[in-house]
Amino acid sequence: METIIHNDKAVEVKLDKKLCSGGDFLELIAGSIYDVYILRQEDFDESFFNLTTGVAGEILQKASNYRIRMAIVGDFSNLASKALADFIYESNRVKQIIFVESVEKAMEIFRI
Repeated sequence: METIIHNDKAVEVKLDKKLCSGGDFLELIAGSIYDVYILRQEDFDESFFNLTTGVAGEILQKASNYRIRMAIVGDFSNLASKALADFIYESNRVKQIIFVESVEKAMEIFRI
């Protein structure tokens, strides 16, 4: 795992293995001092983006429970699923978990 620390509250992470469950997310944040995690779309198993699996809900619920803000950086412009597009829209509206096109955009939204 590679990390880039942006300040004492935010960390950008490049994972060695994909997040497949809420348990994987808890392992990532265990003992962490960071309030904001910046991850890449490719850090998530494909099941995350298939809402019927429940993986996205499980991971986002863990983030919410532990008051972690998370940015997922990737290209979400050509989504095959309307449900996923709606999910991303609502997440971005609330701004605890955001889906953005760049790290810079994430830092701007979270005011890092």
